[in-house]
Amino acid sequence: MFDNGVTIVVDCGGRGAALLRYLDDRNITRIKAIFLSHSDEDHIGGLITLLANRKFDVEQVYLNTDASKDSKLWDDLLFELNDGDRKGRLRFEVNIHCELTPLACGDMLLVPVGPSKYLVGKGAGSTHRSGKKITSNGLSATFMVFYKGQPIAFLSGDIDQVGFDDVIASGKPIKARILVFPHHGGKAAEADMAEFASSLLHSVNPETVIFSIGRNQHDTPQPEIVDSIKASGVAIRIACTQLSTRCAAELPDTDPTHLHAFFAKGKPKKRCCAGTFVVEFGETIQEFPTAEGHQKFVDATAVTAICK
Repeated sequence: MFDNGVTIVVDCGGRGAALLRYLDDRNITRIKAIFLSHSDEDHIGGLITLLANRKFDVEQVYLNTDASKDSKLWDDLLFELNDGDRKGRLRFEVNIHCELTPLACGDMLLVPVGPSKYLVGKGAGSTHRSGKKITSNGLSATFMVFYKGQPIAFLSGDIDQVGFDDVIASGKPIKARILVFPHHGGKAAEADMAEFASSLLHSVNPETVIFSIGRNQHDTPQPEIVDSIKASGVAIRIACTQLSTRCAAELPDTDPTHLHAFFAKGKPKKRCCAGTFVVEFGETIQEFPTAEGHQKFVDATAVTAICK
């Protein structure tokens, strides 16, 4: 989120400098707050890189505890955040739940809608009162983005059925123009991902669904999830950040012309489909790449596209 010189980041991607490259493109060096939805490496790795680069000034970092996560990266990150807080470089908060005070970013508002205090209190690795296991994914922090009071996006982290049921039980509104689909469109613990996708779509009622994926990673998005979107009876735009091998066995020979000018991780190797998805606000709300330009690219390049 970027508005009126204020920047808020939700999740930082995996190891590497992708987030830094994007911030450089936008001439951003000061970040008001960073929220980590959960402890998986592909959501936290970029923060280590960011903190190591003293060009960037981070005011606050929020996350939730996860005793089930025993990775070195998670331990290193927590150590660095605690050290930064102790030395006054940033404020480190271990506290994201649906009652947390929304954070303003100019005319934009970031509102936590999950998890509940109950779920945070139980923690990953424990058992929900329903009998289901609470995982790192189930504990994902989820957010609504509003612009001048208008619901723009539901950021779902990697929530599974436990996390989704928890959000619904909170009564927080999650209908939004854009849905960033959980778990990159991959299989979570649910026995029926199509049913899970259908319930999520019904609750959010989006016009656009974004899948943040890598071209050769985890075989996402899963076809049954995309089929659920197509079967919803509503014209929903589907946008994958990179070009799935399911949709195009071969990469394009030429540089795509439909992408936004800002950095996208797959752009240098022509792996992008929608690339970096940007929403700009003015008299109207505009999405980039445009639906028309993106569709032309899909028609010409993604000959086996599962979104068609």
